[in-house]
Amino acid sequence: ECDDDVIVTVKRAGKKEVNGTYKKDCNRYTRSARYDGKDVEYSIEKRVVNGKKMWVLCCRSEDQGKEDPVDFYRATVNETCEYPSSVKWVSSLIGSGPAPRSEVSYFGG
Repeated sequence: ECDDDVIVTVKRAGKKEVNGTYKKDCNRYTRSARYDGKDVEYSIEKRVVNGKKMWVLCCRSEDQGKEDPVDFYRATVNETCEYPSSVKWVSSLIGSGPAPRSEVSYFGG
């Protein structure tokens, strides 16, 4: 089941569009918003980048299909924590400084 009651709040990002509240959606965290005039889904997801497990903060447009997502920030996965908590985000291709902070909180239950 994918109903973990976990939310991740992203704030203080130089790329203001990524700031907001992300809800757990199976193995990633998502929120709907707009980017470049289009409806998109922002997500924080685990990916292997250059042989390392990373959290990637990215977005995909609804009509993007199989195209690669737009990556803004990434952070090394802390193997002792399954959430993107207390990680050090760095700018990716399109992200601009300062890098965001992410806070994990629980609701419901």
